[in-house]
Amino acid sequence: LSLSLSGSSMAKQLLPAHRAHMGMMERISTLLLPVYMPSILFGLADGVALPTMPLFALQLAQDDAALVGLALAGPPFGKMLSDVPSGLLFTWLGYRQCMLLGLCGVAGCSFFSARSWTFAVFFFWQVALGFCQAMFTVARSAQLRAVPNTQRGRVVSLIAGLNRMTRTVGPLLGGFVGHHYGVSSPIYARALMASFAAALVLLLVPEDERARQRVIDVSCGPDGRATPTVDGNESGRSATGTAFTTTATGAVFSNSSSSS
Repeated sequence: LSLSLSGSSMAKQLLPAHRAHMGMMERISTLLLPVYMPSILFGLADGVALPTMPLFALQLAQDDAALVGLALAGPPFGKMLSDVPSGLLFTWLGYRQCMLLGLCGVAGCSFFSARSWTFAVFFFWQVALGFCQAMFTVARSAQLRAVPNTQRGRVVSLIAGLNRMTRTVGPLLGGFVGHHYGVSSPIYARALMASFAAALVLLLVPEDERARQRVIDVSCGPDGRATPTVDGNESGRSATGTAFTTTATGAVFSNSSSSS
């Protein structure tokens, strides 16, 4: 009898832990496609072109090592230029649209980089590539803020681990592809992976509230009434210079002096 009681008490103790584990696995599976898979594909795309990128740039630079260094500095330079504009775009468009713009830009810049016929054209697309990569990174950081606080730490740590894994697997895959199919093939592979990631974001990532509640800054008429917009919502400017938009979910306010 004592053994049966101890066994039942142990089962009662293990049941909440089992339920918590199952709940955690369910949450991870829910976030797999909209959150983790775009990050995995983006990390693979970022690393797959690394092994052959110097060789491809060396061909265009006519064996000038200094120009190869300039080409490799192109993406970091583009990321530096993109930080502030990416934040402004996120404020207006929301993280879903910025992720799409960034991934589509990575795919397009990679494709045109592989098709470059001069070093100057190649360097331009490398800078644009870094600009688009930073746009996706900023938007993904904003996407993680939408994850509930109880799950955010686990999600962030898992994405960090996935990034390190993809940065390891990506160059290995790129070296294998470049060895068998030429030095430009990993650059095309990066464009393909970024396109797949963009398709996942388009199909599976929901629209965030910021994009659904864009502020329309329209001046009021002489009578002080709000001006109706195309979709039937009312928008206008108050006496204090605050632009507002009335939506189905409530009113959204923004100071006009800060938005200009």
